[in-house]
Amino acid sequence: MFYFENETIMSLANALDLKPNEISVLGHVRTYEYVDDELLPYFVEMKIIENVVVVRKNRILDFPLFELEEERKFPTTEAAIETFQQWINELRDQ
Repeated sequence: MFYFENETIMSLANALDLKPNEISVLGHVRTYEYVDDELLPYFVEMKIIENVVVVRKNRILDFPLFELEEERKFPTTEAAIETFQQWINELRDQ
């Protein structure tokens, strides 16, 4: 797990274990993962922006550049956790 400015960056496995209240405290969680010494070309993030929880799936173009692939907004971390975990599981299955 790493901290960069206001982001908490963690592995897919660690992010998958987060509880909604932990995400609320952290405010911004982003995943990273290496497979066979190569950075997985996607990451998932959950960020609280002005009382809205935003979950994003991003594709890494040429690190640190990335593009947004999908975004969903929720009223609470409890409502957002299922999408966050689903997208993490999709990345793990690749």
